[in-house]
Amino acid sequence: MLWQKESDADGAAYIDLLQNTKLPLGKFRLNRIKNNVQSIHARTEGNRKYGQNDFTGAMELYNESICFAEKGSEQLSLAYANRSTCFLRLQLYDRCLVDIQLAKASNNQISEQLMSKLNAREKECLKSKSSDVTVAEEPALSFDPHEKWPCMVNVLDIERSDQYGRLVRANSDIQIGDTILIEEAFVKILLGTERNRCSNCIKEKMNFIPCDNCADTMYCNETCANNNFHEDECDMTMGAEDCYDGESLTFILRSVIIAINTFRTIAELMEFVENCRASDPLDITEPVDTPISEYRTFFKLAVMMTNERVSNLLKTAYLIFHSIMGSRLSKRFETKDSQRFLVHLTIHHAIILRVNAFGGCTEPGNGLFGHNVDDDDKQRQQDIHLFTSYFNHSCIPNVILLVKDSIAICKALRPIKQGEQLFITYIDDEGYGMTEKQRNDQLEMVYGFRCQCEFCRKGDKHKNIEQLQLDADFRYVAINIPQLIQHSSTDLMKGIKGHCIAFLKKYPLQSIASTEGGYILTTLSSLMQKEIESC
Repeated sequence: MLWQKESDADGAAYIDLLQNTKLPLGKFRLNRIKNNVQSIHARTEGNRKYGQNDFTGAMELYNESICFAEKGSEQLSLAYANRSTCFLRLQLYDRCLVDIQLAKASNNQISEQLMSKLNAREKECLKSKSSDVTVAEEPALSFDPHEKWPCMVNVLDIERSDQYGRLVRANSDIQIGDTILIEEAFVKILLGTERNRCSNCIKEKMNFIPCDNCADTMYCNETCANNNFHEDECDMTMGAEDCYDGESLTFILRSVIIAINTFRTIAELMEFVENCRASDPLDITEPVDTPISEYRTFFKLAVMMTNERVSNLLKTAYLIFHSIMGSRLSKRFETKDSQRFLVHLTIHHAIILRVNAFGGCTEPGNGLFGHNVDDDDKQRQQDIHLFTSYFNHSCIPNVILLVKDSIAICKALRPIKQGEQLFITYIDDEGYGMTEKQRNDQLEMVYGFRCQCEFCRKGDKHKNIEQLQLDADFRYVAINIPQLIQHSSTDLMKGIKGHCIAFLKKYPLQSIASTEGGYILTTLSSLMQKEIESC
């Protein structure tokens, strides 16, 4: 069904996938419009938080105030000024100074009273700046970068097999904790309306600048603002709320906009897609160093192109198609063939994202230190990383996928020997408490396969291994985790991490493929994520 044409004749149009799909189209604006009244309300609420010494909470509201403030208005300069006080109290002096300059530059008629306060704050900040907090080091690869794919280490190779398709294999021994991949997301999006992160790179607590036209988008600098999606998204409307039948419509929409803007014309994009589809579906792009080569890698990620899946996505495609055709991008889709191509492309993207992306409308927890996913005040994100998608699944992974902002960081979770394949898990932290059938029913529904790892081959004969429960390292972790959750301690974290690593080095895979082994892997994963968040 997908990518089928009306006939075999040259130049034949794609079949009309939407001919029997008709939905009521509401007009849900993707981005709210600016409003000084709402800006004042958010700033007032921020002042209340600031008075309670909740400087992070106040900053979130000041960001909202900046977003809603009309360009050139007094409200914009006041919101910047108030946010600068949060940076001052958080001892982020360089960022405080930037906000002071933003406040001065945002309004040509700034009051003498506000200017006096800003100048005094600037002097205080410069006086304190010598004691500025030390910024933690950014994550770095543990080996030299790969010659072809510098986001991953040179002790890894990407291969192909009949069973796995593409896979990642080690050509040298790798130790627990080694960082083997650091990769920027190809498509990323924030979910929800809270604005405390950059809409492009997902960083937080930066000197965010707002979109000039809408009240929902902020960027940490002009580089992030100069992206290839928001100008088209800014005034778009959608025919339904963000999540529809489990799909994040705006995530799929952004991926399609990125594809459209990667090429000069739609004809070039159509020709490119035809060539990709005609080539080996498992080939590996090298090098991946241009927007077009990145998109080629994305387009050829593993997918499940069943007619049932395509049919289930017709409503999603209908809504996204009409969103694009109701925007300025419609001028690029004036022919019947290009419009039908857009529908096929949207469904192709939706399937890629469902199979390869992480996060979503119902995001899993994050181990021992995870947040409450029912807390609507927490901002969530959804992203897809190209080379990270080449890692296959195991219920007892030897690699952990960590996320910081829009960066994927992969670390070895168990000792990896030369020649071994590298695996992450596609199931959240509750997987070790699920039965083999529950895990594999979930994998088959979403990804189209059933796992054959050691954990699954054992069936449900993997619980209550007395030898592991009596192990000194296991007991240390089990006894001290409740204390760590209640009272975070750097020394205790290091101690627990050390005992987790000692446990995993001690036992073979056959023993680690157990509930006890899963508990240690989950604990170590959570500790590694906590370390990444502190960088």
